[in-house]
Amino acid sequence: MNLEDLHFFGLRFRYVILLFLVVLAFLAYIVRWIARVVEARTLAGLFNCPGCDSTDSSKSISKGLADSVFRAFGCLPYRCGACGERYFRAE
Repeated sequence: MNLEDLHFFGLRFRYVILLFLVVLAFLAYIVRWIARVVEARTLAGLFNCPGCDSTDSSKSISKGLADSVFRAFGCLPYRCGACGERYFRAE
């Protein structure tokens, strides 16, 4: 029996693995951004840059689909004034 002959929900085995890897990559991307949103707050309750820990940041212009998705969950884009990194934080 060849591995290419196996079927799972009507899909060939290699397509199931590819679909699994795509879903896994998408979930890893979402978890990465959620972790960055959580990191954007200091112990003193002030917001800081996850890259350089500076508190000098300002709201950034929204661009792209990712910004729309995060805006739907109450997260706004910010840009660090010290290092220039763009990140999201909860409002």
